[in-house]
Amino acid sequence: MLTNRLRRQSNTTDATVENGAAAEDQETTAFIVEPQQPRDLVVTYSAASGSTSTEPVPPPPYKDQSPPSYAKPDSPASTKPDSDPESTTTTTTATAPYPVSQPTTAAATTATVADPDPRPTATTAAEESSRVPPVIANIMGNSGGMAVCICGVAVAVAAVIMGFIIASIHTVEEGYVGVYYKYGAMLDAHTLPGMHMKDPVATTMVQVMIRPETDKLPSMQASTQDGITILFDDIQVISRVNEAAVTTIMKRYGRKFKHALVFDRVREELRIFCANNTVDDVYNHRFLDIVDEVRSNVVGTIKRLASGQIEILNLVISKPDIPNDIADNYKQVKVQWTEQLVAKQKQATDEIKLKTEELRAIANAKRQKAVLEITLQEKLLQKEGEQNVSRLNNDIIREQEENLANIEKFKKETAAAANKALYSKEYVQLQMALALANNTKFYFSGETSPLGGLLAKVMN
Repeated sequence: MLTNRLRRQSNTTDATVENGAAAEDQETTAFIVEPQQPRDLVVTYSAASGSTSTEPVPPPPYKDQSPPSYAKPDSPASTKPDSDPESTTTTTTATAPYPVSQPTTAAATTATVADPDPRPTATTAAEESSRVPPVIANIMGNSGGMAVCICGVAVAVAAVIMGFIIASIHTVEEGYVGVYYKYGAMLDAHTLPGMHMKDPVATTMVQVMIRPETDKLPSMQASTQDGITILFDDIQVISRVNEAAVTTIMKRYGRKFKHALVFDRVREELRIFCANNTVDDVYNHRFLDIVDEVRSNVVGTIKRLASGQIEILNLVISKPDIPNDIADNYKQVKVQWTEQLVAKQKQATDEIKLKTEELRAIANAKRQKAVLEITLQEKLLQKEGEQNVSRLNNDIIREQEENLANIEKFKKETAAAANKALYSKEYVQLQMALALANNTKFYFSGETSPLGGLLAKVMN
């Protein structure tokens, strides 16, 4: 509403331009209007300084209180030559429908208008198209305004460039690589973690994880060889894609390449394994073989489809859920199996007890044998000791007797040697003579008798 009122005020202004000033250089003045009688204004414009001054003049008498109809500006009045063209002053006489309390320039105009007559006004299309906005006309006619306009355009261009630069800066997080799409087509190059730049308009960036990632597959059903449907509720896969092959794999299999190369292949191999085995094999006997067989088959498929650029680090498949009636049968079997285990365990316990007693007896016998051997060894050592003592005693006695015998022998040998030296023939004869001298009687039986022969030998 305020804009329409200002337009009505500008359109109803009659102006007379002096000194040959162009129509586009005319100044438009906005007014703060009060419901009083109209007054004439004299507008003075200086081309050198770009300033405008407005002075009121006594208003002409009028009869109609309604706003005047829109009309074109009057023809220019006579001009006077100016010796200083740079200080050209344009004087415009305008008739305002409302008195002005405070004039302002068109470069910065803020007006609060109270319209006493809300009746609509009309203007022709030719007048609207031919009229130049006063602000633009003022800027075009003012060299200082042109500089301001150029500065504003430069600031706007700099702001746009800065916005493009800020929009082009992006960051790739650690453990990811950046893959780029230009106009929907994937580029061959990718970026490593860090800060990078891209075309913010034509290029989009997608981060792809290259570090080991754990994915939990949704629950799946599978049918065994004997037609039993079982449910696998917890399947987890830890996988990692080779950094150099990210763009190649994504071009062939899309952003969700792991679904096609890993997750779907795990489900497929698991269903094939269940189809080739009975529920008893899957649930009991061959349950530990599921992971190895499924993983090896999936790795082979990845080598065939993606040259082995995706690595399966770990695969976890939990025990499947089987129907309740089969589960109850397995429970009964397990109960009987546990009873058998108890019986076997009891037998094993009894055997262990018997073996323990046997080992205890053997240990006692061995201990007694060892004790007896030790005792015999002690006695043997004792007898050997006694024998050695007796031998030593005998040796001592023998040595003593030998010493005594040797002493006696020495005595006798010494006595014999002394007797041999003492009992000479003459001494014997002397002793015999002495002995015979003490006897009073002699009995001889002739020279042939022993005593006669002995006496004959001695005396001879």
